[in-house]
Amino acid sequence: MNRYALSLTLLSFLLSPSAFGAGLHGVYSHVVYSEETGDLLGMEVEVRGGPKPSIVVSVCEGACWGGKTWPLTVEGNRLSFTVEEELADRYGKPTPPLILHYIAVRKGAVLVVTSPDGDIPGWKETLKRVPHPKPGQTARLGCGDTSC
Repeated sequence: MNRYALSLTLLSFLLSPSAFGAGLHGVYSHVVYSEETGDLLGMEVEVRGGPKPSIVVSVCEGACWGGKTWPLTVEGNRLSFTVEEELADRYGKPTPPLILHYIAVRKGAVLVVTSPDGDIPGWKETLKRVPHPKPGQTARLGCGDTSC
């Protein structure tokens, strides 16, 4: 194989989503506990690389919800994903699902997450990489010990 062909093969591998996803994998979090209210606030994600990148998302607003796995699109340092949560009213009757689109940009050891959806214009969450996450911690945060 000549140098040109070898260079193209190596470059295509390095720029592929699976190669980026492999270096990006890990848990990123900004969940804080309010002593005053006893609430958890923030977001945590687990990015999974490989040929079919995915992301586990938990969001906390008082209590935490989510913990499910969603497909992830990787384009350079930009990630995009959609979360669809089944909801119920106070009587337990199903309501239309909550669908939120997110965009995350990797900046060193953080992900800056934004969403064009939602009630707060300009909302963003800066998630720091968790150095030694426990297996399944993001799913448990959103689901408790039940299966998502």
